[in-house]
Amino acid sequence: MKWILSLLILMFIVGCISQIDTPIDDVIIDVPVSSNMLIKECSDPEYITVQSDYIVEGVVENIETSWNGDNTQIYTTVTFTINNNIKGDLSDSTQFELPGGCVDEICEYIEDQSIFNLGEELRLNLYDFNGKLSIVCGPFGIKQLPKIPIQPKYGNLDDYYKSIDYSCNQDRDCVIKDTHNCCGYYPKCTNKNAVVDTEFVNSECGKEGLASVCGFPSINYCTCSENLCEGSFIEVNSFDECVAEGNPVMESYPRQCRSSEGVTFIEEI
Repeated sequence: MKWILSLLILMFIVGCISQIDTPIDDVIIDVPVSSNMLIKECSDPEYITVQSDYIVEGVVENIETSWNGDNTQIYTTVTFTINNNIKGDLSDSTQFELPGGCVDEICEYIEDQSIFNLGEELRLNLYDFNGKLSIVCGPFGIKQLPKIPIQPKYGNLDDYYKSIDYSCNQDRDCVIKDTHNCCGYYPKCTNKNAVVDTEFVNSECGKEGLASVCGFPSINYCTCSENLCEGSFIEVNSFDECVAEGNPVMESYPRQCRSSEGVTFIEEI
């Protein structure tokens, strides 16, 4: 009888130790496949919060798809980086394993599957079920966080113009954007992700009392030259070329076309 009592005491001590709240590392979270059997309370955000052992916020850092060992099922593995533990304490990186996905040209779709997108910022409500984490109420326990656009701060117009990104590796990295000036519209070839702020320019020009009417460069397309975006234009030398470039045509006789450079071409009759 003594050894039985000792065993029970030992089991009680081990059980108590396992209840100590410590950060959980190397977590793999189970994502419920279907929401068809979700209970009515899952539509209540308060219920989801109460049922959650952990509430975390973070971003989807990586998504990979692959076949299982015997090539009978496709699985998608999502790597999620945790930036904020709202409830409980999890490690800073975790993974979801989802059935379904696409490998090469073969795709498998699962009904009511939770969809994750690269770079997506999410809040996850998780519960511990027999030592394995799962998302509370399936898709209802996943909330997309609003993205707050980060605008660069500049003290004056010079700072603003220096902040514009003109870098590139290839031509398709460059696009024509209105970088603006105190005259108004002013196109330049910039990096496709460059941030331009016409409202800031208008505000600064208004403060300094700068406003005028002036010309601007005529850019037809952008190229990447020595890792910088540059504007290029198609030279117009005739009435037909002027029309082909989409310039305005005056319905005179003979007709006249005015190029973006301000040159007028007369149609040959």
